[in-house]
Amino acid sequence: MTSRHISWEESSNGNPIAKDDYNEVICTVFQNDYGAWGVVINVGDPYIGLRPHYSDKHFVTMEQAQKHAETLIANRHTLEPTQTAGKGGGSMAWRVQAKKCNGAPTYGRQYGSKRASVKQAKSGKWYYVISVGASPSPSVGWFSTHQEAMAACDFENLPR
Repeated sequence: MTSRHISWEESSNGNPIAKDDYNEVICTVFQNDYGAWGVVINVGDPYIGLRPHYSDKHFVTMEQAQKHAETLIANRHTLEPTQTAGKGGGSMAWRVQAKKCNGAPTYGRQYGSKRASVKQAKSGKWYYVISVGASPSPSVGWFSTHQEAMAACDFENLPR
């Protein structure tokens, strides 16, 4: 869902936040411990669950970070969650795996000691499987896209 308009406000802790037409916070600009400015943008499906995407760029001024944030917001449908702000989580982003399933790429990531895989079924729908050790869980799905399957898997498995 791409918003036609964003407005910048100041959060309760003093960080600039961007809100969309529905008054939802879609982005935060923050200053790190070293004085550089960074950007975190919420991506995903609001009905499945949003997860933060941390930009790997840092800026000297808040205004530069906000300009970068506006570019990310305009293109946020192409971003995928890469880290989580949750306690102890998200050390590994979703990655394309070497193995294919029904001719489509598979995706994987770690949640602590659990491994997750997103695969495409013969029907063309996407699902995910969680494995702990050698024991896979039953598949969970059916999603229209791999991004929806990843977002649902993150929503169920990342610490909150």
